[in-house]
Amino acid sequence: MEAIVALLGIAGLLGFVGGVVWLLISLARRKALRKPGMLTATSTIVFIVAIVLAPPVDSDSQTSSVGEAQPTSTKVSTATPVPDEYVLSQLVTRTLGNSNREVERVRNMAFDEDERHLIIEWSINDNLTGGLRKSGAKRDVLGVLEAIRDSTVVVSRVTMRGSRSLVDVYGNVTEGDVVRASYDKETIDRINFENVRTDNAWIIADQIWILPDFQD
Repeated sequence: MEAIVALLGIAGLLGFVGGVVWLLISLARRKALRKPGMLTATSTIVFIVAIVLAPPVDSDSQTSSVGEAQPTSTKVSTATPVPDEYVLSQLVTRTLGNSNREVERVRNMAFDEDERHLIIEWSINDNLTGGLRKSGAKRDVLGVLEAIRDSTVVVSRVTMRGSRSLVDVYGNVTEGDVVRASYDKETIDRINFENVRTDNAWIIADQIWILPDFQD
């Protein structure tokens, strides 16, 4: 049907154009206008009929067809999980704060993913007296234990190794451990951090070693 309508449209258009040309020639030669007039009228009618019979173009359907031919895919992005060691590192660093000596506050930290054992090497801050330095070290330990217990990371054991500036018999100064304390998860869970006394930090440890010069 569409092919027939197209042919009618072309024939009508050609006939219309031919009739007009013939009409102009006849006028120029002053001849009778009967034949070119009939041809022009007939061609015009055929051309109009072809336009009327031509099917309408549905722009919406064409747009939707193009849209359906090229569907868009939606990708769901998944966030990369943060490693436990990174979470613990940020937590410990924030809890201990800054160093008031020329050494890093958190000297080293290691976390065994299999055994869930966390080892923290930190420098004990300086203070006015030896007693205040020892109390500060105990507060450091209790603060870190509480922060770890309240975190979302499962830790089975925490070992804290606190260091101070040590002077040997030759007068050489080095940074060395003065206390090493380990706490199992069961012990950490038993601690009431609101009421526990700072002086009991070494007493409740599952394993403890203290340099004689740093003992109470």
